[in-house]
Parts: sequence; structure tokens; C-alpha cells
Amino acid sequence: MAKPGSKQRLAVIAGAGIAGLSAAIALRREGWEVWIFEKAAKILPMGAALTLWPNAVSAMDALGLGDALRATAQPLDHVRVSSQCGKDIGRFQVAVIASGATAYLPTRAELQQLLLEGLTGCQLNLGMEFLHVTEEAGGVILHFKDGSSTFANMFIAADGIWSATSRDVSGNAPTHAGYGGVLALSDPAPGFPAKAIGAEFWGRRERFGVFDLKDSRKYWFYMKNENCSTEAGEITREFVEGRMHDWPAEVRAAIAATPSERLIPFSIHAKPLPKRLSRGRVILVGDAAHAMEPNMGQGACQALEDAVTLGAAARRAADAMQIAELYERARLRRVRTIVAMSRQGSLMVHRLPGFLAGPASMAMRLTFDTLALRRLRSMFELPPLDG
Repeated sequence: MAKPGSKQRLAVIAGAGIAGLSAAIALRREGWEVWIFEKAAKILPMGAALTLWPNAVSAMDALGLGDALRATAQPLDHVRVSSQCGKDIGRFQVAVIASGATAYLPTRAELQQLLLEGLTGCQLNLGMEFLHVTEEAGGVILHFKDGSSTFANMFIAADGIWSATSRDVSGNAPTHAGYGGVLALSDPAPGFPAKAIGAEFWGRRERFGVFDLKDSRKYWFYMKNENCSTEAGEITREFVEGRMHDWPAEVRAAIAATPSERLIPFSIHAKPLPKRLSRGRVILVGDAAHAMEPNMGQGACQALEDAVTLGAAARRAADAMQIAELYERARLRRVRTIVAMSRQGSLMVHRLPGFLAGPASMAMRLTFDTLALRRLRSMFELPPLDG
């Protein structure tokens, strides 16, 4: 069994995604020895892009990576929500809501690389599939598929939405949300230069989002209701083009600028509101803790908030169990609020009966500048890290 040096406090993390890497950086900055175990044999660039709203940008600053993010990613200054024919439902300027702060839109590969470069002093172990954790006096033991085990003072489960540890700790199992689709990164879209704008277009049971990247490329997604989670894998570019043939020009331009092989299918699964985020020396972060629907663009943002809150807890306490308690106390209410908001965000397009869609759209237009923006303002602010 592998053990840390006798004078070290060892935190072991399962999962080298955004949550795991950022948690490792945060703990290392507070003097912990950190080992990360990732089942993939190699960390490859993958995925499309991610919206890092001002709360996440503040978290990146706390990790010492904010300037690198600003130098790498496309800013996102303006957002609008429209009907499929282009009629405004609501719009906002990020800086106005967030007291001058800006959002950024890195590709997932760019954000992953920034976090990997910030791992100084951490040990990254690839090709190691974590199975389960057992607790003992003074620490935990992690067990791996190859038969090996590792002792640690604290365990961070960052192994995603299907995490077995998460089910054991919180009892929170993911369920299918009833919709899915495809996302992609386009080539440069002629006639649509980058203007730091993001837009969503809402139809009946389907929607399309398109966001500016550098060099006139676009990040886009198409979502529709689905009966089972395998349907998204059958969506082709030709299908999306057919569905969007009379939607706004920027939608059609983004699709046309995207090679068919770039489409990434996804089916939305999410967890109920979490009741706890830790047990003893075991702490849940990222999707293992609070996998949510993507409607507020807060999945990666909340993983980064988890990390810096965990780091703040480690600054205040030396004992792993105390750190876990401080972390859960600071995060639970915030996480539950964001998970609930993210679910509500699918109501208009994906859940309302058809006869209510028109009145609901009108109500949203009337309340967007008050209720919706007030909720966004609270979401875009990084809470005090000590709860």
C-alpha cells in the first residue's frame, strides 16, 4: 500500500477533470500533498467550449490562473435570448450585471490545459481506475482496479456524474432529464465575426445556442426533447440543418461552418438537490457532488467554486474532517440553489405543455429585466469562501 511521507498531509483525488484538477491546485496552494488518480491512460483534448461566468473567473483568480484565462479565452460581453424567429425574449450585458466583470468562453481543451499547467507539485497518476474507498482511523484507503490501494488523510471524489462514492455518500443518483442533442466547434463562419456575443434561440421542444470564439469560430449546441438517452447519437449535421432551415442566419452559418465529424452527441442527466457533500474524510466535488442541467451554464463554474472553497477550508483547518465540515457548510446552500435554477431553466422549452408556451414567453419578456436579472446577479457573484 502506498503511503505519503510521514510529515505530509496527503489528499487523494479520483478524477482529472475540471473539478479534480482545480481541487488539486487549491489544496496544493494550502500546503497539502496531492495525488490525483485518473482512469484514462492519457489526458487528451476533448469537448467543445465552456462558459465561465464572473463567479468562475473570480475562482480562477483565486487559483492563480485568472490572468492566463484572460489571455487565452474569448470574452463574453453580451447575451440574448430570442424566439426561433429572432424576436427578443431578453438580453443583458455581463458587465452591467456583474459590476464590471467579464465572462470568458474557453474551449474545454484550453481550460484543461490551463489547469494542467497549474498542477505544480501535484502527482498525476494516469491509467488508474478507482473502485471504492474505505475509511479507517486517521484516514481512508482507496482501492483500484489493478488490485493496488493507497492510504490518504483525505479523499476528494471528482470522478463525475456516475461516481459510486457519490451514491454512497449522498444517495443522489442521476436521472435522464428528457432532452439532449449535439454540440460543436465550427470553423470560421463567414460574415459573422466575433463580437463577444452569446445567443440562444428557443423553439417548441428544441433550441439552439451559438457563442463567439476567437477567429470568427463558433461554439454551438442544438437540444431537443428525447424519449431515451440513445437518441442524441443519431443526430447528424443534416438533421440539425433541416430543423434550423428557417431559423436566424447566424444559426445556419454556424452549422454550415462545422464539419460533420465535429458534432459531439450528449444526453442530459442530472442529480436531485444534494443533501450532503461530505462524509467523514470523504468530500464530493463537481458532477460527483451536484451534476446539474446545463441551462445556466454553471457546471464548470460550480466545480471551480468547489475547488476554491475547499482550499479556503484547508486554510482554516488542518484536520480533514474539519475541512469537510467547513466545505459542506460553505457550499451546500449555494449548490442547491444553482441546481434548482438550472432545472428551472429547461421549463420554457422542454417541459411546459404547448398551450402554455405563448403565455410563459410573454411573462418572461415582462419579467426578464427584474426577476431574471436579479437571479443572474446573485449567480455571477462568488460567495464568501468561508460560508
